Amino acid sequence: MNAGRPFKWMIVSVLVLFGLGLVWRQMDHTPFQAGISQTNPKLSLPDPESSLSEIAKPAATPTDIELRRHDVVPLSRDQWQALPPNELPLAGAYAVLKSRADRGDAPAACRLAAELGHCRNVIHERDVGPSRYQASGGAESPDKMSARKARLAHCSGVDKAWLADEAGYTRQAALAGNLAAMEAYVSGWFFGSDVYASSVYLEDYRREAPRLAEAALQAGSFGILVEYESAFGILAGQNLFSRALGDSWDPEKHRQIALLIAETRPGTKGAGYRKNALVRSDGTSDEKENEALLRQAAERFEMWFQGRKSDFTLGGFGRYPFDGSKVHDFNARCTETYVDRPLEAPPIDWSMP
Repeated sequence: MNAGRPFKWMIVSVLVLFGLGLVWRQMDHTPFQAGISQTNPKLSLPDPESSLSEIAKPAATPTDIELRRHDVVPLSRDQWQALPPNELPLAGAYAVLKSRADRGDAPAACRLAAELGHCRNVIHERDVGPSRYQASGGAESPDKMSARKARLAHCSGVDKAWLADEAGYTRQAALAGNLAAMEAYVSGWFFGSDVYASSVYLEDYRREAPRLAEAALQAGSFGILVEYESAFGILAGQNLFSRALGDSWDPEKHRQIALLIAETRPGTKGAGYRKNALVRSDGTSDEKENEALLRQAAERFEMWFQGRKSDFTLGGFGRYPFDGSKVHDFNARCTETYVDRPLEAPPIDWSMP
């Protein structure tokens, strides 16, 4: 009798565990979604000081197919709708912007991409930045504290799962011809922000970035001019744009870009670029060649930039340099300048004049 008791208890235990398993399978384990629903956003937002640390994470890691957005045919400009006010927090504007962007509204895709990138930085600042600053013994001024709280409020309720779409909406707006989005896409900043979510666009980027860059440069983009300077100069072969161009270092293209930069810089700031560009990589110089190069740069400056000059700028949606005291005017960047069919723009003749 005693020898059989352990076996009976074993059977009872197995039956109990089996019964618990059946109950567990009947229970609803849908994770609680904090913040604002993607399909039903509300303007009554949670406290910005606490909400960002309580953002719900996606229930499962998305597949590459889910991460890559389908190409969207752009709507004609007469079908674009007015964008929500810049001051409206992203959680309140998200559903409207996403719905319009998915139907082909280019400014909506641009605004959504810009907002997602901005709030990615704000969330990082909230989770990492202040603690580092406080650890160094620093103290925020009242103005900086107020600006930080405003940024937190603007991004309050943002679901981190939304951020994975930054690359896709940036690409959509760039292919639709928005100049700011073209600058942001060519720069490739978003690849470093979210390597996993953005990696599905690497092949698209390799094929599209060089063509978009030439279209943007011919549309007078100072930001793209800087990207070319980096790709042909100090970052040759090292950054994504340089790799997409397929040039480890091209001294002749670098000279042409340097002379164009010399034309666009106000005052005497372009003198150094001009002086260096008039010397070949082997240290020699040719007067007739230099005259042709200078004439070419002046013509391109008038044709592409309409005589406008500007200091150093990184372009994009206005995140760099970051001015935390103001609300970014994403609406202006997303509606002002468009290039018609940028992938079909005529290529630049980079041969020596």
